[in-house]
Amino acid sequence: MKFVVTTSEEYHDMLGALPPAFMAMDGFLVGEAMSHKVCNVTKSVRPSYTAFFEITAQGDTRYFKAEEAMTIPEFRTVTATQVLTNAVLEAV
Repeated sequence: MKFVVTTSEEYHDMLGALPPAFMAMDGFLVGEAMSHKVCNVTKSVRPSYTAFFEITAQGDTRYFKAEEAMTIPEFRTVTATQVLTNAVLEAV
């Protein structure tokens, strides 16, 4: 899974657009499913959502969006380290 850098504005706009479908310490899934897909965790067809992450490392907060829609079980497995390691670092 790849992640792209986004802005604080886009992160907060999407957070406020709809109640999140799922929210965790480092991010959320936008409240309306984009599609359905076979989940990599459960191996069943599940709704998938746009995922956003807010990661603070070394006192610097950065915002990321997953390149592909994620299911809730997939989102729950993502760590901040994975986001930072797999981020495409070009600014939006």
